[in-house]
Formats: sequence, structure tokens, C-alpha cells
Amino acid sequence: MDQRLSFGFDAIHHESSYLSTKFVENRTGVDFRFEKALNEFLRAGVQYGIQDITLKVSDTASQEVQSQNGTKLRSSVLGTLVYDARDSVFLTTRGNRTELSAELVGGPVGGDVSVYRLNAKSTVYFRLFGGHVLQLLGAAGVVDAFGRTKGSGLIVDEDPSPFLRPVKVDDVPIFDRYFLGGANTLRGFGFRDVGPKDVHGEPVGCNTYANPTVEYTIPIVERIRGAVFFDIGEVEKDSYSFSLGDLKSDAGIGVRLNLPIGPIRLDYGYPIQTDKETGKTGKIQFSVGYQF
Repeated sequence: MDQRLSFGFDAIHHESSYLSTKFVENRTGVDFRFEKALNEFLRAGVQYGIQDITLKVSDTASQEVQSQNGTKLRSSVLGTLVYDARDSVFLTTRGNRTELSAELVGGPVGGDVSVYRLNAKSTVYFRLFGGHVLQLLGAAGVVDAFGRTKGSGLIVDEDPSPFLRPVKVDDVPIFDRYFLGGANTLRGFGFRDVGPKDVHGEPVGCNTYANPTVEYTIPIVERIRGAVFFDIGEVEKDSYSFSLGDLKSDAGIGVRLNLPIGPIRLDYGYPIQTDKETGKTGKIQFSVGYQF
């Protein structure tokens, strides 16, 4: 229509058993996306999605995790604003990409879940001498329940012992919470291993997170770059809550392969700030794609 517009849709069915050792998540749904370029670098988008989400929780899971068992209809509207001034989408050496998003789930758009999410992520690239690149990344987000979902978390008694208090289950469904740890966040920790855990040590997610990263890459040979990095992150079970005492961090080295089939990242990260539950064992992380 002679306009800088894009429209798309996705129809999905996912069965994910890797998210937890205690449950399998099934998602079936569709979303519709509309985006408009406001100028050369700035674009705005809106997306509507509806999904049927089923969690099949093991009988051996804690009562906190078992409270998430069942099926919920998730209906949402997502608005995004993206500023992208990178010199290249594939091998960025300078520029900036910043994305702000707000998502409304439930309430006036229907469904069984009523929460809202606010997210921000920004990455800045500096091209230095000899093809060296310094990358600074910062990401943060908060999710909270409202309406009938607010206050819906159950009080469950994990242990009849008088020395343990009952656990208040997070109002936000576990599939809408944040998790840190793994190839795209804190690379010195296991997948989803940073954050609140239940009485069995199973990650249960959080409502607030922040995750800055510093990465320095250098060319080795054509299509291969070496990397050193430092990640730091913080998660909180409550919404709009931050505590420097809960910081986790790691440092490591990696290799970037810019192959014709797509970019490959291989990293080894070692925890610096950690705790007894999370452990102090280094992790090898493999992933496809760039960490924008």
C-alpha cells in the first residue's frame, strides 16, 4: 500500500519438556503482528495473541509447583517500540538497538490470566582498533498480576514441621515469570538456575529481573571471533523489588562462528558471585543466533 508497514502471523504448537524436571508445558495458539516504520531507525508494533497453555506437573513436585497444574487460556496485547541503528544485523560492529515493550494479558482482552509485563533491553556496540568490538547490554523487566489473578496464589503447607512456614504461591502463573541462567543471560549458571526455588530446589521463577552484560570480541580468522565476557544479574520474587544482596555474576570466554547457515555461539562461563544452592561449577553454553 506504498507504506512502510509489515503484517504477519504465527500458528504454534509447542511441547516443552526442557523447562523443568517437574512439568511439561504445552502451548497451542496464534498471534497476529502489525508493525510500522516511523523513520529510518524507529519502528512501532502491536501484536495480539491467544494461547491455550497446559502444564502437566509430576506428582513428585512440590505443592507450590503442583498448584500450577492444569490449563489456562492466555489472551494478550503487546506493544513494542524499537530503535535500531546498527551497522549490520548479522555482524554488528557499531550502533545501538533498544527495545521497549508493554504487554497486557487478560482483563479487557479476556482469557483466564490477568497480568501485565514491562520490558526494556538495550545493546550498544563500539568498533575499536583492528576489528575489535565492545558490546554493552542491559535488560530489565517486571511482571505483576491484577484483577481476578491478583491474590489468587494459594497458601500451601510443604511440611507439617512447626519450624517451616507455609509458602505463598506467586499470583503470576509460572509460564509468565522470569528466569535467569543459560546461554542468553548468565552464562556461568545452568538454564533457569538463578532465582527463587521451591523446597525441593526446583526453580519457580520471579517477577522482577535485571541483567547487564559486557562482551569484548576480537577477530581470529575469517568468520571466527574470540570473546571474553562478564554477566551480572538479579532476580526478585516480588514485583518492583530490587536487592543488591542477591546479585549473581560470572565471567568467561567464547567463540563466535559466523557461518553461512547462521551464527553459532560457544561459551564457557564461571560463576563469581553465587550461593550454595546455585553452586560454583562452570558451564559450557551452546546457542544459535546473536545475543541482541
